[in-house]
Amino acid sequence: MRRLSFSARFALILTVLGALIAGSTVALFLALTGGQTRQAALERVADRAQTATDLVRAEQASLAAFATTAAGQLNDAGDPTAFLVRLSRAAGPQDLVAVVSPSGLIAAQAGTAAGGGGPAWIRDRATASDPASHSGLAADAQGRPWIYAWAPVPAHPGTVAVAARPLASSAVAQLATRNELQTGGLVVATRGRAVIGGTLAGQQIPPGEALPPAVAGQGSTSSIVGLAGQDVAAVAAPLGDGFDVVATSAVSTGGSPLQSVAVLVALVSAGLIVIGLTLLYLLVRRDLQRPLRRLDRAVTALADEDFSVPIGTDGNAGNAELARLGASFEDMRRELQAMLRGAEARAAIAADLSSHPLSAAIDRVCAQLRATTNATRALAVLVDDEQRPRSLHVSGGDGRMPAVSALTFGNGAIAAAMQQAHPGPLVACSLPGSAEAALSMTEIAVTPLRMGTTLKGALAISDRPGGFTRHDLDLLALAADQLALATERERVLELARIQANTDGLTGLYNRGFLTDYLEQQIAHADRSRVPLTLLMLDVDNFKAINDSFGHQVGDSALRSVARTLLANLRRSDLAARLGGDEFVVVMGETGTRDAVVVAEKLRDAVARTQLQAPDTGQRVQLSVSIGVAGRLPRGVGVDRLLTLADNALYEAKRSGRDRVRVAPDAGALVASTPEQA
Repeated sequence: MRRLSFSARFALILTVLGALIAGSTVALFLALTGGQTRQAALERVADRAQTATDLVRAEQASLAAFATTAAGQLNDAGDPTAFLVRLSRAAGPQDLVAVVSPSGLIAAQAGTAAGGGGPAWIRDRATASDPASHSGLAADAQGRPWIYAWAPVPAHPGTVAVAARPLASSAVAQLATRNELQTGGLVVATRGRAVIGGTLAGQQIPPGEALPPAVAGQGSTSSIVGLAGQDVAAVAAPLGDGFDVVATSAVSTGGSPLQSVAVLVALVSAGLIVIGLTLLYLLVRRDLQRPLRRLDRAVTALADEDFSVPIGTDGNAGNAELARLGASFEDMRRELQAMLRGAEARAAIAADLSSHPLSAAIDRVCAQLRATTNATRALAVLVDDEQRPRSLHVSGGDGRMPAVSALTFGNGAIAAAMQQAHPGPLVACSLPGSAEAALSMTEIAVTPLRMGTTLKGALAISDRPGGFTRHDLDLLALAADQLALATERERVLELARIQANTDGLTGLYNRGFLTDYLEQQIAHADRSRVPLTLLMLDVDNFKAINDSFGHQVGDSALRSVARTLLANLRRSDLAARLGGDEFVVVMGETGTRDAVVVAEKLRDAVARTQLQAPDTGQRVQLSVSIGVAGRLPRGVGVDRLLTLADNALYEAKRSGRDRVRVAPDAGALVASTPEQA
């Protein structure tokens, strides 16, 4: 060694160091990649199981709202069997509705009464469970899982209304057949056997077949198990009543032995590199001190999880080994930085979709995607259930907003992605004449928003300097899954809100919504100093109609009056069913005189309405009596205003029916009291 010249020793040391550095870099990369792929598989399988359990909870909430509405309607339903038959026609084709009372069980499904009174498991579940629990899962006599919910009937203690849906027809069953799950899998099982089939690590598991032993005893914490000769991440998330959703996700190739060897090689190489660097520092301190110090600072930043410090290699142009070392670490830094930014973006997107209204959350998601991927523009297109454009959200660009239909039905990449069956991202260039080309979008990465087989829209980013990376496409796909789930969650919640605020028979707003709305209108009248008028309507001789022609004709009469109200009122007026055969119309910024004209119009429209009894064909003449109560600014409150309208309605009834009567002016009554004088 001493006989060699300085240049030869320098070259020899650098040759050895270069080989060691290359080996340690590859070994370290393999060790890190192996751990990352296993962790990513664990996260994916946990996300799949959580998605399935969230879908079950959402369907339980929907059924609970449906059961509560049915329980309220049972008070005036008459024949409960006929009521359940009608109610089942409005439910899904697989849904079951039932009433459990001390006298027994009756049920209906798809417009037909269930034979033998209905499934016995419903009666057992509804009577044996805690009354405070209104939803859950249960197995029928054949062991098939059902999602169910019940609600007590207020007018009949000990009686509950039940809504149930087989889990095999729910969104969970659709999730189990999604294309991206084919490399992993999802099934629903009980006692080690599948009840909803699917694919686990490439193995088809039909309903009734026993699960592989490796996953049959899997707990609720995700872990790596051996299945079909490969490592997979598996989890069994409990759904309730002994049912679990079992999910798997394949782990990338490269097993533990290779990782162990890589770690050992990395450690040995690191030790040799330290020795070599010490010799090199002693040999050529001045010539290599500055580039090594720069490299040391960057590596220290990586150890402190600061991935923003670049590893410069421009000072190593005369030393090929140091240049390669710097480039390897720079590649690793950029990879780790991209993974960290992607993880932060995923967390931010999930937080935005769970804590903001959907429209605002989509805008924030687009902005987050554009900032994380350095794309020029990010946009999201939503469509409704009929595939019609619903909304467009754009972040970045020059502010131009294209027609939504041009993106969804044109000849561009976005329309093409929405038509493809595979949900993964599509990378393409914009075609001349397309809506994307009109927006100066050149390279586009787009993925459809799908919930099962239902298309919800598309999510796209465009024109990233240097092209899109694997991390960009992974983030785009994950954001699309979360956004599709958020739109479905909004649809389910909106359906529940509508059911909670509307009357199931007439489609008008119910009494609870009317009270809240009337309080808001009174507050607005006081602030703006404008009048407010209330109309209270009652169907004349309604009890006689029910007694003579049956409750079916009575219900038709109530629906006919509701249609007449909606057809003859302004868009700013609100019609609601107060209860029984009583209706209320709230007319904001309307005086008593104008309200009387509207009341007479409504009375005349109802008087010209005739119904026909289905059994006898006899014609039924309808009429209504109407009470009008006007309220000047800073007048009476909700209860007093309703009482005045009710008194005027009573006067109309007492004086002969089919007429309009006006209560004394509510504002004048208040002004004449001693406190106001």
